[in-house]
Amino acid sequence: MNDNIELNRSTKGSIKVKFGINTSSSLGSVIIDTPIKLIRFHIIPLKTPFLLSLVDIDELKVYFNNL
Repeated sequence: MNDNIELNRSTKGSIKVKFGINTSSSLGSVIIDTPIKLIRFHIIPLKTPFLLSLVDIDELKVYFNNL
């Protein structure tokens, strides 16, 4: 883990995720410099791995608003 990355707690609760009947709110967000561009990741306190492929996203009809 990079020690220079800080959790932005001002975004706490701005994202809510629902898996089945359980709902969880974000703890905050971090901005990571990826090879594509800077991306904001919202940190969710879940023990469930959150890895979705494009096929999963399409099948589950997930809507991702990247504005």
